[in-house]
Amino acid sequence: QKWMDNYERLKQYKAEHGHTYVSTEDADIYYPLEDQGTKRGAMPSDRDLYSLAKWTERQRGAKKNGKLREDREKLLNDIDFYFNPNDYGWDIKYNEIKDIKE
Repeated sequence: QKWMDNYERLKQYKAEHGHTYVSTEDADIYYPLEDQGTKRGAMPSDRDLYSLAKWTERQRGAKKNGKLREDREKLLNDIDFYFNPNDYGWDIKYNEIKDIKE
């Protein structure tokens, strides 16, 4: 059930952002003033987004290690999940060039 909850969150993210590449960088990691020098106490400003990003990282790792269930891989493929994060960057550049050419 928890996996499906995260999957539904990812589908919602795609509906809002147009893609399934969720990065921990999108969660705007910040450090409380007292910890900035030591980088202890790092906290994402958007815990839900950070949590979703970590979940997507675990799905990539599971696939890479051959541990992602086939039914789950199919569901992720159905929403164009980026198993390789580099593919997202490639798609962005490709679409930019395509837009310029048109």
